[in-house]
Amino acid sequence: MSRILRLFSLFQRAFWSTLFARLSGRSPRKSLPFQADMIVRFLQLDWQGLKTWPVEVLRADLATRPLPDSATKLVRVRRAEGAPVPSFWIEPKDGAGGRVVLYLHGGSYLFGSHETHADTLARVALAADARVLAPDYRLAPEHPYPAQLDDAVSVYEWLVTQTEPSSVVVAGESAGGNLTMALLLALRDRGLPLPAGGAPISAWLDLAATRPSIMNNAATDYGDRETLLAQAALFAGGLPLDDPRVSPLFADLSGLPPLFIQAGAAERLVDENVELGERVRGAGGQAEVDLIPDHPHAPPFFAEWSPAARAGVDRLGAWIRSRTANDRA
Repeated sequence: MSRILRLFSLFQRAFWSTLFARLSGRSPRKSLPFQADMIVRFLQLDWQGLKTWPVEVLRADLATRPLPDSATKLVRVRRAEGAPVPSFWIEPKDGAGGRVVLYLHGGSYLFGSHETHADTLARVALAADARVLAPDYRLAPEHPYPAQLDDAVSVYEWLVTQTEPSSVVVAGESAGGNLTMALLLALRDRGLPLPAGGAPISAWLDLAATRPSIMNNAATDYGDRETLLAQAALFAGGLPLDDPRVSPLFADLSGLPPLFIQAGAAERLVDENVELGERVRGAGGQAEVDLIPDHPHAPPFFAEWSPAARAGVDRLGAWIRSRTANDRA
């Protein structure tokens, strides 16, 4: 079956199964708008087929999928000349000042780019009134840990040669949330200047998948534990999956800048994100945890169809603005 026919078939199945579940009162996500509920159902069906595909085939498929464009129409994208890793600036068309969000995309460390995350990057730029710097860091399994961390550190070091750290927030979702935390820890440990804050979103923090929500939220989220463990092993490069270097939940979390931790209240990774906030506060730090009610993994992905997800992006943007200096006239 061709790619287009496969997607059409999945959307048809997702539509009818969501409609039937709604009419019968059996949808586990009935508080979501119908379209958002249907997208989650589509992702559940899609995941079952995709998880057996070779990484390179799945990358190619994901790179060609259509994205919402209501936000991307309001930004411009340009290459970050001189960056040590291929990186791109995403900027509101009506301009932004000196505030910068270094955004590290997700995708299990195997997939993703500034193009697959164009909608999210645009929404963050607009909500934060910021320039977003999006590096296309190296991916596993060709480049296992610590290639991604090395890339993130080098981009950050380059960024702060031209932007004050007090004007920078590091953010990212899923694997990018993991990388956000790994970068902050590396900067602390190396004695490098810390950014104004960090914003891990639906962060993949426990690669050993030991927290209860990984199974308890199976009905309301997409993905599965078995595949996450397999993907984690491809990234970890032989390290145990509970090693703090690849599972930041188990690291020493003292001495970090303030965090804004956002997750879907109905996602598989919610427990580890809530625990991150508790552990950071227990280590003497500041951490605000923002849970989007009834939403699955990576709520910003659903902002086109869900008012609650859009409001979550707005709160993220407001927090970034509150933490950072800005020189907009």
